Amino acid sequence: PNQFKCDEFTGFNVKPTVFVYKNSTVSPDKVFRDRFRFRNQHRRQTLTILHYITFFAGALAVTVYNRKAEIIRYTKGKLANVHFRANAKRFFLNLYITSIPIRVALLEKLKTLWENSKRLLLSLNMPQFLALKRTQNRHQLNHLLLKRLREVGQERNNLG
Repeated sequence: PNQFKCDEFTGFNVKPTVFVYKNSTVSPDKVFRDRFRFRNQHRRQTLTILHYITFFAGALAVTVYNRKAEIIRYTKGKLANVHFRANAKRFFLNLYITSIPIRVALLEKLKTLWENSKRLLLSLNMPQFLALKRTQNRHQLNHLLLKRLREVGQERNNLG
């Protein structure tokens, strides 16, 4: 036997050779049968496991085939929900980003509207305001004219 054995998964492993003691009292057929049983024992187990796996795979394939419409509907619903959440997050993020300039523009518009409305109210009230001012100015003008006439009269009296 080789001292160095190659393993598929681990590469080369150094395994020391072991001296096998042969029992001459046991018949070679029994030794061969025991070795065969021992070597093939795990193969039987793996074959049993393979049969179980293929049975379950077949049952699963039949179940999936029979319920494919339900599975597709469920998957579409889940994916739509996931896409809805992602789109909703993106929508609210974009809404937040665009809301700031919109808010600033709205405030500017409100400010200009307020100023325009004040001007409009002033222009609507202007005739009344001007009429009131005219009457006030008339009284002031009358007082000023009276003062001036008095001064002129006194100057004439002083000169004459």
